[in-house]
Amino acid sequence: MPKSFYFTPSYFCTSDCLMCGVAKYKRDQRWGYGVAEARAEVDAMALDPGDVLEISGGEPTAYKHLADIATYAKQEYGARVLVLSHGRHLKIRRLAERLAHSGIERFVVPVFSHVAETHDALTQVRGSLAETFTGLDNLADLGVATTIKLIPMATNYRDLLPTFQYCQNRYPGMKYVISGYQMMGEAFTNRDLVSPRHRDVGREIEKTLDAAQALGADASFAFVPMCVVDPVFWKEYRSGYANETVVSPDKDHVDSSTEANYVEKPDVCADCAVRSRCQWAWYAYSKIYGTDELTPFAARQAHRDVVAAP
Repeated sequence: MPKSFYFTPSYFCTSDCLMCGVAKYKRDQRWGYGVAEARAEVDAMALDPGDVLEISGGEPTAYKHLADIATYAKQEYGARVLVLSHGRHLKIRRLAERLAHSGIERFVVPVFSHVAETHDALTQVRGSLAETFTGLDNLADLGVATTIKLIPMATNYRDLLPTFQYCQNRYPGMKYVISGYQMMGEAFTNRDLVSPRHRDVGREIEKTLDAAQALGADASFAFVPMCVVDPVFWKEYRSGYANETVVSPDKDHVDSSTEANYVEKPDVCADCAVRSRCQWAWYAYSKIYGTDELTPFAARQAHRDVVAAP
């Protein structure tokens, strides 16, 4: 299997998303790896051709050495370079062009809602949706592969299907991932504003995946309990965080948080048939909301057998 690395060269960001997993005081710092330091971190990964390097933050397009590091990882090691970005800075055409020719294979850009008022309230930046769409327009025009990330939260999960439909009409052929998030940093601080119940989100995910399949769109989901979504859609489930090596200034803290939130599982999941594949940030969520909405697959199947019995 290819190795996967999640690299955070800087936590600085120009948005202030309510569900950001990075605490605001970190994002407000201007610190970032120098180019030599960042290259040394890439060297230490011992990348092989085809390995995946995900560059995130903070906002990586605000990191002045992004193009250099992407080019270095691609040319020196044959890495597949992905960038997780809010997309707003890519409204600047010359920046989008520079990054398009730097070895970046794919951008992953979140769209919280097709409704500007909803999206901008979550980023806490007026006009951010319009800037993100301009950035996506530039990427599409330049032929840069892009995935739109849909993140259902308390204020936007009912927009999931219409947001997908809007984006699909605007960007035919785009890839999509519907993703949960880790309740840490600002996401934990703002949990009463942003955290939905998984049982409420599950139905919206099903409707969106159903629409995507009808249109032949490439759509998957990740980082929510598999059992809240009908098993007919499980082939579209994607795993990730627990299989990545984190490279960041506070790597040890991120690793311990990831282990608690993704690698471990609540007791109710102990006998679930898809336990090893199902990855979601359960720890903080279950402390607040409990685990009553979870139906492990073995129990779910047993219930169906009872119902079907004559």
